[in-house]
Amino acid sequence: MNPSAANNPLSQLRDIHLPAPVSWWPLAPGWYILIVLALLLGTWLLWRIHKRKQQQRFQHAILAEFDRYWQQQPPAFAQINILLKRAAFIHHPRAMIAGLSSEAWLNWLDEQTRTQAYSQGEGRILLTGPYQRQAICHHDTALLFKQTLVILLNPSQNHQKEKKIC
Repeated sequence: MNPSAANNPLSQLRDIHLPAPVSWWPLAPGWYILIVLALLLGTWLLWRIHKRKQQQRFQHAILAEFDRYWQQQPPAFAQINILLKRAAFIHHPRAMIAGLSSEAWLNWLDEQTRTQAYSQGEGRILLTGPYQRQAICHHDTALLFKQTLVILLNPSQNHQKEKKIC
């Protein structure tokens, strides 16, 4: 050894020892909270997608059933009326809807569609159509019934839009 190195205290120092690298595991508590929140959000999104698809399938089935009733000669107005009530039962209390008939039912449909197409327009055929041999049916009447079905099946979307049907 070099005698000057023996007297130099710096030469006796060892290299710096670095601490062990920080491991990924165990995770900090914040990561656990983030993972749980991500799982909850993913589950909620999947549930919403499932409900949306289920609602769309049901809406398509109701509209297909309406088309089948409308194609009959004369159209099956009693069945269309029942179909409208079935659609109303989905989002409105059964006790409120089940007791409605004739003018009260037409007025309620007017409230939902924000028109007077049922109480004073072509929607009145729901009252008279089942008792007529040859009911006069217009394309506008079918469109009114279809739009009403869509409104009854999706009330939250339709109340946000202040759009009139007729």
